[in-house]
Amino acid sequence: MAKRKRERKHSQHLHETVNPDSEAEKLDVEKSLEELFRRSDFVSVHAPMTEETYRMIGEPQLKLLHDGAVLVNTSRGKIIDQEALVEECKKGKIFVALDVTDPEPLPADSPLRKLKNVIITPHIAGTGRYGAKKIGEMTL
Repeated sequence: MAKRKRERKHSQHLHETVNPDSEAEKLDVEKSLEELFRRSDFVSVHAPMTEETYRMIGEPQLKLLHDGAVLVNTSRGKIIDQEALVEECKKGKIFVALDVTDPEPLPADSPLRKLKNVIITPHIAGTGRYGAKKIGEMTL
């Protein structure tokens, strides 16, 4: 992600969770997750589920998103504190797209399912035509 960032013409921000002092730091990586949320119009989460990333996004970060900001999570549901996410989404100022939730599957009575500013998709990309083919090739 950091290397691709340099190729873009619009402003992008990146926060490295695994090794913040790595080469990524030389590529204009945000030291603070809060600063990333404060400066971003669009936040896309691509972090592995680890002890360090468990609920790394919660109320302090979510409340920094400005009106009209978009948050997308395609990594793991437990990276975002779901209770804090529900509360922030109820305010209606941000838009959220979730391919993963906590818990999975999301209960039918979850408030997230009723909010017009939240889109929830099933985490099944690997079961599509090409994903299934790739899994089959790897298995053989």
